[in-house]
Amino acid sequence: MRPWCLLLAFLPLGATAQDKPADVSVRVGGPEEAKLGAYVGHEGHPIRKYSVLIHTGATKMTLQHWVDVHPSHAPKVLPLEGLIGFPRPAQANWYSNGFLNIFYGNEPVGDVPVKSVRATEQGERGAAQFEWHRAEGTWIVTFLAFPKGKSLFCAVRYFPSDRPVKWRLKLDCYPGRQIPGGERYVTTAARVLEEGQHLELDRAREWWLLLADRVFAGDTPGSDGPAGLIYAPEDVGAVRVSVNDYPIFTELEPAEGRNEIRMIFWDSFFGRTNAEALEFMRQTAEEQLERLRKTSFVNREVFSGKFRERQAEIEKLLQVVSADEALRRRVRKLGERLAGLAERLTKQGRKIGPADETAFLEERDEQEKLWWQLRWEALFTRK
Repeated sequence: MRPWCLLLAFLPLGATAQDKPADVSVRVGGPEEAKLGAYVGHEGHPIRKYSVLIHTGATKMTLQHWVDVHPSHAPKVLPLEGLIGFPRPAQANWYSNGFLNIFYGNEPVGDVPVKSVRATEQGERGAAQFEWHRAEGTWIVTFLAFPKGKSLFCAVRYFPSDRPVKWRLKLDCYPGRQIPGGERYVTTAARVLEEGQHLELDRAREWWLLLADRVFAGDTPGSDGPAGLIYAPEDVGAVRVSVNDYPIFTELEPAEGRNEIRMIFWDSFFGRTNAEALEFMRQTAEEQLERLRKTSFVNREVFSGKFRERQAEIEKLLQVVSADEALRRRVRKLGERLAGLAERLTKQGRKIGPADETAFLEERDEQEKLWWQLRWEALFTRK
C-alpha cells in the first residue's frame, strides 16, 4: 500500500484530505517577555504576556493577559491594567489592557502568576481558558465563540480550597472611543443610566446592558460604536454600574451558594448605530440568555465522545506500526483514564472541580499527540 493511501485510510470517518479548516480557530501566543516604556513608576519594568486569537469566520477576537514581573514584586506579579484585556475587534469598548478583573475582598486574584493559558477547543466552537491557583482556591475563566459569531461567551468559575472567600468581577468599558469628552450612558430593559450615576441594578429585570456614548455614537466617524453585556441573573447576587465620563464600570457579585458567573460580551456591533444596537439587544436578549444558560463551559469532548473515536483509531494504527507492549499498555491506560474522567465530569454537573477538568484536558492533549505520532509512523510503514 502506498504511504498516502495508508494515511487516507486512517482519516476520521467522512473526512477527506481536502477538508475545509475548522469553523472556529483558536491560537494562543506566549508567554512572551517584553519591557514597559515610560509607564509612571514602572519605567522599563519587564513584563510577561499571553495572547489569544479566536477567529469565528465572521470576526477575529483577541484577548490578552500581561503582568509586571519586576523582582521588586516577587514572589508575586503585578497586573497593572487588569486581568484580561479585549483588544479586538474594537480598540475602544471593553478595555484592551484589562476589561475583566477578579477580586476577593480588595485583593486582585491575578497578583500570582497565571497557571495556564490554553486553547481548549476548535471547530464546532472555539474555547480558551485562563487559570489561576491561589491558597484561597482556583479561578478559571473560559471564553467560548461559535461559528460566524460576533459575540464572546464567558464563564468565571471559582473553586474554593477550604473556606470560600467572597469575590467579585469588575468590568471596564470605554464605549465608542477610548478618550474623554463624550457623553456616556447605559441602557437596560428598565431604564437609562446617565453619566455621573452610580446605581445598583434590579438583576431580575436588568440582566442585559448596552453601554454607549452619544458623542462617539455608532454612526460617528472614528467610533467603535457601543458595547453589550448579558449576564445570567441567577448567577448574580448584586450588580452595580458606575457611569463615569471616561470608563463605565460594572461590578458583579455571585449569588449566595453560586461560584460561577456566566456572561456574553459584544465588543462591537460592526457599524450599527446606537439605536440599531439597542434594538438588537431588545429583540434578541431573551434568545441569547437562553443560549447562554444551555451552554456548557466544560470541554465538549467530555460529552461528545470524540476522545473515544480517537482512541479507536489509535488502536487500529497499532495494528499497522511496530508497537511494543509498553506502548500498547500506555494506550490502554490512557483510554481508561479519559473514560473515567469523562464519567466523573458528566456526573458532577455544576459541582465539577478544576482538577478533573484540567486532568481531562491534559490527557486529551497527550492522546491527540500520540494519535498524530502514530499516523505519521503509519504513513511510512509498508505492509
